[in-house]
Amino acid sequence: MPRLNLGWTRVALCVALASIAAIGTSAGVATGQDESQDPPHKITPPLTPAITEIAADWKGDGRIRLRAEVVPRGAKVVKVSFKYRGKRFTANKLRLWKYGKTVKTRGEDGRGDNIRYRVRGCTATRCTARTGSDKAN
Repeated sequence: MPRLNLGWTRVALCVALASIAAIGTSAGVATGQDESQDPPHKITPPLTPAITEIAADWKGDGRIRLRAEVVPRGAKVVKVSFKYRGKRFTANKLRLWKYGKTVKTRGEDGRGDNIRYRVRGCTATRCTARTGSDKAN
């Protein structure tokens, strides 16, 4: 029985398969079907916290309690502060989204007066502020 030389046949088969694979991948890249060619997904930064409520309560002894409700929107609220008559106070967390700080009245503010102050709520990267007033009763 004659012996067949299959070495050249194997080489020709490998070359044919490699060329078919190369044509298939180049066609896929041209039509944008390759996964590495997809555009990256748009990454949106977290929104700033929402300051939904501002209130001031008269505590007596010349003190008022500044309160605010700061709701996170996408990222954790890291810091809440009040600015009252030119001085900034860091708020204490009272409940889930409620923050407050008891401060001495400044100027001529007293019971029944309109207290005007600014609330600032911050995430790790962004801040939002809201100015409001409330009657200290």
